[in-house]
Amino acid sequence: AVAAAAWFPAREASGVAPVEAFSLGTLAEKSRRAGPWWAVAAFGCWLFSGAVAWLALRIGPAALSFGSALFALLGFTLLVPLVCREISRAFHFRSALPRLAMAHFSHSLHHNGITVAALLAALAMYVSVTVMIFSFRKTVDDWLHQTVTADLFVAPAINVRAGTQQALPPAVEQAVASLPSVAAYERYREQRISFRGETVKCAALRFPVAARYSGLSLRRGDARRILADSAGSDRIIVNESFANRFHVQEGELLEIPTPQGVHPFTVAGVFYDYTTEFGLFLIDWETYRRYWREEGCHTLGLYLRPGEDAEKVRQSLQREIAPTGDWVVYSNREVRKEVFRVFDQTFLVTDLLKGITLIVCASGIFLNFVILSVERRREIGVLRSIGVGRSGVEAMLVGEAALLGAIASLLGLVAGIGLSLVLTYVINPSFFGWTVRWAMPWRLLWELPPAVILAAILSAYWPARRCARIPIAEAMRME
Repeated sequence: AVAAAAWFPAREASGVAPVEAFSLGTLAEKSRRAGPWWAVAAFGCWLFSGAVAWLALRIGPAALSFGSALFALLGFTLLVPLVCREISRAFHFRSALPRLAMAHFSHSLHHNGITVAALLAALAMYVSVTVMIFSFRKTVDDWLHQTVTADLFVAPAINVRAGTQQALPPAVEQAVASLPSVAAYERYREQRISFRGETVKCAALRFPVAARYSGLSLRRGDARRILADSAGSDRIIVNESFANRFHVQEGELLEIPTPQGVHPFTVAGVFYDYTTEFGLFLIDWETYRRYWREEGCHTLGLYLRPGEDAEKVRQSLQREIAPTGDWVVYSNREVRKEVFRVFDQTFLVTDLLKGITLIVCASGIFLNFVILSVERRREIGVLRSIGVGRSGVEAMLVGEAALLGAIASLLGLVAGIGLSLVLTYVINPSFFGWTVRWAMPWRLLWELPPAVILAAILSAYWPARRCARIPIAEAMRME
């Protein structure tokens, strides 16, 4: 990848005439003549990105979705020369130092354009991941409020820590059924089976109870009616990951292996689910007992009568079932709290990513101004000789750095938002099969640009200070 990236500038450098190579003015003039072909190339990259995205979603393989992200980002970077040129032409200042800073920015597009493009890529990655994680978190939050509606849950303590390892004994279910405060309860059992040579999850629950109390959300159709109609029948409801993984549609007949042999089951619906990417299907408890001959459940979901205090019921039930074993009774609120604790811990790396992004921005601007300080020695000497003070030179260079940081941050936000759409609607469905509703963390719009501009100013201060203190005679000397 490095060799391929270096080939194009190496090829261009080999074709530069010796006279042009010794003239920085020629190089600066060429960089200011960014033609419309840059825009054509950018739109071409975006069209190719769309085509690759379509292939990844329709045909596969899923790895093609990364190609869509690559060409989307490349399209934004190709627009950098044009955007920088237009900005330098659009803004005019009356004060001398801002005018000089803008003129220097315009004359150094051969350096500044590359720096802005590099910063754009780093910022776009951070913004896109941040937006995608925010969208995913909001989607999961909405899904939990709609789908996980039981007031209390009862499960073996080992299942909470290590998954479905142990079933609840009949004594626990009897204790739950005898509570006058419980209007109804759901039985849930989950196990892994092999389907078409791959591992999927089979989850059994009582469809009549789910039809009355659950907020299950289906891709098509009314969930309550479909659950009620599917009770006791050979009909299953699959999640999105299952449907996308095996290209399954509503009404399709699936041959599923059971302990009683392979049996056909009809897909009654496809529901939204974010618990697993393996693929999962729901089956009514009576149908599950008929084919799997299993009785024990892994979790009980309790729906309390109106007006009942969930915490008091939880404490009472916990005391009642404690002598029979190590069982846990937890509330709906605790479930959501634990889900987001794990979620936030999993994506804690985004905070580290933000720090790395700012370091990359500061390093890029610092190196850019170190190089420019060498190229501009004589120019700065001329400015000093006609009366510009050291503080003026420092202000001019730091102002140019602030402009560079502002352009990079704004372009990075635009590119990051575009890239987040690819992450949300192409990469995520290709690999996980989940529908994530895109949402924008608006706080990012006014947090990121000031942070990047501040990093740019701080990183350019030392090179600017160093340039301002070069003796005039030394700066004007020519070999």
